[in-house]
Amino acid sequence: MRAAGTKYLTPDQIGEKLKLADELRAAGKPIHEVSRILGITDSTLYNWRKRYLGGRDDKDAQIAALRDENRRLRRMIKSLVSLPDRRTGVTGTSDPRA
Repeated sequence: MRAAGTKYLTPDQIGEKLKLADELRAAGKPIHEVSRILGITDSTLYNWRKRYLGGRDDKDAQIAALRDENRRLRRMIKSLVSLPDRRTGVTGTSDPRA
């Protein structure tokens, strides 16, 4: 369970924040100040950089973000498919009209 006030960010939003962080770092701002400006903790910034960039170029980071989103969506679909069908009461059946 998330604490009150926390929020989820999409991979695109994280990418934008990482680009801004790179610009601020290039301007000579220290990590703690960059994190404060972005509204995140230092450790979150480091984790995002490791997860989404990890020494890779932007295209690889975008692919990693898409894979993460695919994983999340597959889990959502799996949980929805395991619910019983309200019309038939049967779990996980496909639509016979398909």
